[in-house]
Amino acid sequence: MTKYTIDEKSHAVLEYLEGKKSYKSIAQERNVGLSPLKRWVARYLKHGMEGLASSYTNYTLPFKLEVLKYMNEYGASINETAVHYNLPSDSTLLNWANQFKEGGIDALKPKKKGRLSMKKETKKTSP
Repeated sequence: MTKYTIDEKSHAVLEYLEGKKSYKSIAQERNVGLSPLKRWVARYLKHGMEGLASSYTNYTLPFKLEVLKYMNEYGASINETAVHYNLPSDSTLLNWANQFKEGGIDALKPKKKGRLSMKKETKKTSP
């Protein structure tokens, strides 16, 4: 999957919103799938330029529960919910839903990432 800059995303979105071209023609010209392009437009309409920016963040347990609750209460699709909360990817929400279904609330708790620290072994002396 190719990463696109905010400028590339905004030009594609504005072309569509100005009515110059269709989703299909913009997607073909810019070598973008239809789904990401539609997602960019929806996020731009909901959040402005901030919706097009990539974000890497850790989400808290209460936030994850709020998002899942919203999706269940309003019957919103994964895509609609991701746009509403400005999540960077639909798969993030899909992962949360699957984790909650399989492991409950405990599965949604943030986990430490990265390698474990190397602890120095203590030498035991035998008497």
